[in-house]
Amino acid sequence: MPSLLRVHRDFRLLWAGDTVSAVGDAVTFVAFPLVALETLGASTATAALLSGVPSVPMLVLGLPIGAWVDRLPRRPMFVASTMAAGAAVASVPLAAVLGVLSMAQLVLVALVMGTAQVVSQTAAGALLPEVVPRDRLVEANGALQVSGSAAQIGGPSLGGLLVQVLGAAGALVADAISFVLAGLVVLAVRSRSAVRVRESRRRGSLWREIALGLRHVLADPVLRVLMVNAAIANLALSAVFALLVPFLSRTVGLAPGLLGLLLGIGTGGGLVGAALAGRLARRLGTARLVLRSVLLAAPFGLLMPLAAPGWRLASFVAGLFVVCVGLGLYNVTVVSYRQAATPPELLGRVTSAMRVVQQGVMPLGALMAAGLTLALGARGALAVSVAIDLIPGLVLLASPVRRLRELPVPDDDRGLVLEKQVPPAGGASKLPTMHEPTS
Repeated sequence: MPSLLRVHRDFRLLWAGDTVSAVGDAVTFVAFPLVALETLGASTATAALLSGVPSVPMLVLGLPIGAWVDRLPRRPMFVASTMAAGAAVASVPLAAVLGVLSMAQLVLVALVMGTAQVVSQTAAGALLPEVVPRDRLVEANGALQVSGSAAQIGGPSLGGLLVQVLGAAGALVADAISFVLAGLVVLAVRSRSAVRVRESRRRGSLWREIALGLRHVLADPVLRVLMVNAAIANLALSAVFALLVPFLSRTVGLAPGLLGLLLGIGTGGGLVGAALAGRLARRLGTARLVLRSVLLAAPFGLLMPLAAPGWRLASFVAGLFVVCVGLGLYNVTVVSYRQAATPPELLGRVTSAMRVVQQGVMPLGALMAAGLTLALGARGALAVSVAIDLIPGLVLLASPVRRLRELPVPDDDRGLVLEKQVPPAGGASKLPTMHEPTS
């Protein structure tokens, strides 16, 4: 069967927009905390707290935005949100040049970026099934995960290089450009949303629609346990990723270029996981793959706090790489399951319901990282955070997923049987920091 990227114009455009955005996000992952640390002289704890600000809008706005995504055309919502994010990010280097950059502005920009991310990710996740045939969703999600992970290999390295050449604030110009380019590319995508939009205008209360999405998640035992599992993982991983740049910069003492290179290699594990997801899902079964991707990868995170100048940097890279392999495997499988198991008219609300729970804990993770840093230092805080990431594996062991080979998807016009549709690994983002993130 020909690759989707080769034969499907609209998916190719959606993929290109997502990939460009992923490169910019990878640059920002390095540059944004360094703006606080180097340009404004913030402490490690403050930088960790700042990293949690973009996740606050999900907690406050996630559910109503999900309902609006099911009411309105999804493509224009994606485009408008990316343009708004680009403008917000561009204000940082401009303020730095004018000498008026402040921590208050960084917080405001982070809030705008977080709000735009809620809209764009929810819209993109619901837009994909309108663009791609349902029987090729796994292939589509795999291609998105692979390209996003590939961007993460070069993105942090590019970010570190740009920080060394242009300064931390100047490096954010690349992310601002990426947001604008992503919006322009997706603007050309055609989707099958006209009927859904006309029907949505006849719906009732917004909060009644939100409740429908919540009820669908809570009534499905597999979606429910995956949501709880991801929430615990996100609490731990949001703390871990809030600490990575400050830990490598301040505690280990790395220059931005080397820092970005190590992060690029480590997060590149997501590319390996995404590339293997199809083959392993077919061989093991989707439920078994989800369980093993968590149980086997998370313990390697304990290597990361051992980092120090010299050969011990290898422990950091190895730990981060294997954790990201597990995330790549998990994300492709679970995102495809959610899209296939959910009726199209509920997909925006179900996506938001799960993300509000899963990503609503991320500000708490950043707060936890800051508190642990004050009490234990950055190295101790990182060690505790990666240890907490062992808990999701225990949750899955105690759940119905442990007894399944395949995640149960209705074999009807609403879904697909994943085992039959998973492509080979050779067929065919965002930083792979969280379970169940982007699509």
